[in-house]
Amino acid sequence: EGLIRFGPIIVDIILAYFKQEGDDDEISIVTMGDLTYGACCVDDYLAMSMGCDLIVHYAHSCLVPINQLSDKVKYLYVFLDIKFDLEHVIKCIKHNFNPEVHKIALASTIQFVASVHQVSRILKQDGYEITMPQSRPLSSAEVLGCTAPKLSDDVNTIIFICDGRFHLEALMIANPNVSAFRYDPYGKRLTRESYGFNDMFNQRMDAINKAVKVMKEGGTFGFVLGTLGRQGNEAVYDKMIERLRKHTKCKCLKVLMPEVIHDTLKAFDSIDIWVQIACPRLSIDWGAAFETPLLNPYEFAKSIKILLCNKDATETSQNYPMDFYAKFSQYDHTPNHVCNNNPQCDCLSLS
Repeated sequence: EGLIRFGPIIVDIILAYFKQEGDDDEISIVTMGDLTYGACCVDDYLAMSMGCDLIVHYAHSCLVPINQLSDKVKYLYVFLDIKFDLEHVIKCIKHNFNPEVHKIALASTIQFVASVHQVSRILKQDGYEITMPQSRPLSSAEVLGCTAPKLSDDVNTIIFICDGRFHLEALMIANPNVSAFRYDPYGKRLTRESYGFNDMFNQRMDAINKAVKVMKEGGTFGFVLGTLGRQGNEAVYDKMIERLRKHTKCKCLKVLMPEVIHDTLKAFDSIDIWVQIACPRLSIDWGAAFETPLLNPYEFAKSIKILLCNKDATETSQNYPMDFYAKFSQYDHTPNHVCNNNPQCDCLSLS
């Protein structure tokens, strides 16, 4: 969203190019004012409704495959590559971390990834053991707010290069026992970061147990499909509703929303449990602010598994995967899940 102020400038550049070519009368440009939280928010439906021929999606990676979008619109992704002072971050790491002690996972957000790879190469030459974590289909060292890999056991330090915490938190949730540090490439500061994983985990398990109780009692579930771009996924949405109907006698209410808003959900006073297929972090970060438990797809899948196994969520290990766009997610609650190639897949226990 910080880049949207450059929209009019970019439009002027494009129009100037077409004017040079003598085609400026044949082109019109629309700058979408809707929120674009991430790469999942590419809005082909809105572009079609406005009669657009081309979407230019600026600064995010191509998360939603183009072959899953409408073929009535063409797509151009403009990737953002932000350079920063590599010498400073390398000196900072060398000053604070010992190659004999610290086994480092180096990661970032997509706009810094190219520079992070350079940092990794230099540190390896100086004797550091560097891992560039990857959760396919994301790029090596790229982390999303909803998708971060589980690190190998030999990694004991995370160094995350970014100007905010949101994406780093995903990697910290997936790896709660690994020390995490954040380097701000703008402020040139290295800080140690912490996350209240136990509080978050207990809070989310409490919501899951409430959902299991409602499943056993035959209550009412509300399913929200996010309509902000491609944030919501219809296949996941339909699968969860089908699974609830198969294994319980619960009622279902289907709702479409561009934003999952507290007051809007509160107006539905007959709902016992909400499940949102929009952004998993809504439940993790804001779930406690809703009077009615608000589950994300992983938490719903976990609820079904607990129901079928007839046990309590507190009996499970303290593991919270951040794998919403991962190809090899733990359950089939995700858009890119591939069962056949993943021997660790736990989907059969939900079928």
